[in-house]
Amino acid sequence: MQFHFGKYVLDTDMGRLTGPEGDIVLRRQAWRLLVELVEQAPALVERDDLLDRVWGRSAVSPNTLPQTISELRQALGDQVRQPDYIETCHGRGYRMACPVERRAADRSEAGSEKGENGAEVGFSRQWRRWPMAVAMVGLFALVAALGWHGFDSEAPVPASQSANPIMTETLLRQAEVASARHDPRAAASSWRALALIEPDNLDWALAQAEAELDALQGEHARRSLALLATNPALRQHPHLLILRARLAEIDGEFDQALQLARAAAVQAHSLDLPEFYSQAARMKARAWKRQGELDRAAAAIQAVLEERDVVLDLNARFDLTLELAVLRREQGRLREARATLEQARNWQVSGVSDPRLMIQEALILAAEGQAPKAWESLQSMAVSVTEDLAPDTHLAWHSALGQVAMEMGEIDQGLTAFEQGFSLARTTGAAYQAAGLKINAGSLLARHDRFEEAEHLWRGALDVFERIGDRRGEAIALGNLAAAASAQGHNAQSGALNQRALALFRELQLDGPRARTAFNLALVASREGRLEDAEALFEEAQTGFQNAGVVDQMLYVGASRVDFRVLAGDLLLAESLLEGLEEVEGGSMLARAAVLASRGRLEKWRGRLKLSRLAFEAALVKRQNSGHDGWQATSELELLQLALLEGGDHWQIRVQALELADNFRMTSQSRAAARAELVAAEALLAQGDALAARRELEQIRRSQHEHAFVDTSLALDLYWLEAWAGREEERIPRLSALAQRAIEGGFLGKLAQIEAGLAVRGLSFEDLEGIAGIDLPRQAIDDASLMIVLPPYLSSIAGVTASR
Repeated sequence: MQFHFGKYVLDTDMGRLTGPEGDIVLRRQAWRLLVELVEQAPALVERDDLLDRVWGRSAVSPNTLPQTISELRQALGDQVRQPDYIETCHGRGYRMACPVERRAADRSEAGSEKGENGAEVGFSRQWRRWPMAVAMVGLFALVAALGWHGFDSEAPVPASQSANPIMTETLLRQAEVASARHDPRAAASSWRALALIEPDNLDWALAQAEAELDALQGEHARRSLALLATNPALRQHPHLLILRARLAEIDGEFDQALQLARAAAVQAHSLDLPEFYSQAARMKARAWKRQGELDRAAAAIQAVLEERDVVLDLNARFDLTLELAVLRREQGRLREARATLEQARNWQVSGVSDPRLMIQEALILAAEGQAPKAWESLQSMAVSVTEDLAPDTHLAWHSALGQVAMEMGEIDQGLTAFEQGFSLARTTGAAYQAAGLKINAGSLLARHDRFEEAEHLWRGALDVFERIGDRRGEAIALGNLAAAASAQGHNAQSGALNQRALALFRELQLDGPRARTAFNLALVASREGRLEDAEALFEEAQTGFQNAGVVDQMLYVGASRVDFRVLAGDLLLAESLLEGLEEVEGGSMLARAAVLASRGRLEKWRGRLKLSRLAFEAALVKRQNSGHDGWQATSELELLQLALLEGGDHWQIRVQALELADNFRMTSQSRAAARAELVAAEALLAQGDALAARRELEQIRRSQHEHAFVDTSLALDLYWLEAWAGREEERIPRLSALAQRAIEGGFLGKLAQIEAGLAVRGLSFEDLEGIAGIDLPRQAIDDASLMIVLPPYLSSIAGVTASR
């Protein structure tokens, strides 16, 4: 269908907007927005309807629609105050300001074919629009012969029915040089010029479409592929199907990408084209991986490697096996990843180790807790990587250097490596890879609590994803920005960003990213004391990671879920969940340490302090071996809390807790610092200095307000210590208020602790009920079977001591 309005023609069959000066290139969202407006003309289209139809509404900022309207107006030469084409209806939406005439597209010229959608498409028609073509070719050839290499990737080049050999040879050389230099934009420009000279040369047309996809020029590629699909001999060729799958991937249409990749594999198999069969398999794996389905991605690669009817060359086998090893590493299956790398080594064509192989070996070493050894390995291959001109290898090396450096705690050195990767990605036109690097670098910075720098990188990535229309990338960036906001105490902003990201991931049915976002929301809910909401989100996250085959994240989520089930007093479910985690194979040291730490906390609430200490100490060893100081400090703090229950040296506990608090504060870990300060204050209470303890607890409360972070569990622990450090006459009212808060949040573990504390004073819950009218969940507390161990000092706290 063609829509004629003013000086313009919008052809939805050919994906083309034409004006007085030729084709006008629009971004995908701008194209869709214009289509919606002309199809509905002359009717007003509500703002909400446009957001839903063009973007899916859940993943856009409030300025996205007005900015895209402004982009359309600029493309059409329209004015805001006196519009010729697009009229703004303030507070409502937009509509076309001019008449729109609908016409069936005329495809009746000689040589036309029926396209895939049934419309007739003239393959050579678009090359007939240049009245001065013959005269221009001579000038163009002269300029080309003089060495002009700077084609504008968006500018049309006039054509001639008889190609100039000098110009053709020059353009071919330029296309080859641009490809060798990994400059896809320049290559695409050269191939477009060649296609204008020989529009029936299918090899050139395919090369043009491939370069346009490499350069993420989605609309150019869309037109090129639509023209190629009009050729009956090419329509079902696996090469074209794979290119169409790549375009669907850029559009975020992963189901369509999978269908096209499967069709390409079937065609390649039937035509005995192993090269395209291998490419189709990698396309399937990539589509699954983009959806967070690592198990299915690995299965797609494995199936091709085990296929007996297709003979793959050594290069294809090496590439596929290496990709499988990467997937195994990302799943946390390090032993399988290392074994798969050894298989890849057997398929190397030359005797020299491939840099990509060495990079993956280093990343496996880092995941195994051997970051210094990984760093040495990466540094030793600097020369070989520099000599390898493949930008993907360069980027992978810089990314690995950055990751390993940050694992070693060398944050600035790691950031420098990432920035070199960003620069390389920009010079090679790899905008998408640059955005991916920024996501990874930001995540590593956030792990070291450098949230402002992480936020800056994630916002840069979000801009790229929005520009190319990658909705999955947008949602990932939104989720990461939400995590940064949460860490900096901006809880409302964090919740809103996470909800937008989760809604988008659910819509796209992406298990892995959806699980990650649900995990973030679960942590927020648990910190706010909404344990039931948190449980539902934890369950969604754990199931999503399990479906996606991401072992590490599944273990982290499962451990957090166990911890909050313990706080809720549900020890049976906590034990069942923990046993399941302990049976899982694989996972990094840090992930296994998280499971051990949860075992330590569960045993502590059961009163089994020896078993608790064994688990905490095992977790500490793993965290020490991983080289992550922050997690190591967390384990040390948990052991200090246990030492208080065991009646350890109060003064030594206090000194160590204050040191940990200083370390946490230096790395902006406000919650962890407050936890350490609580232990230090409790050590004062254990020494009998209730007055000093009260002063420190007051300071902790002021600090909580200053940092504006919410943590219900920490707040309950603070109330608990304030009750015992306070004056005798204040103790029962304070415990009553604490019990009320615990009941409201469903923290049955804290209620059991209060009951044990009251028993020390010869009191019971009835004494609290008489004061505050509390309705205790008596049966639930009894069913929890918690064995609360109180620190020895509680039994010695007397009214006189407490009121000093």
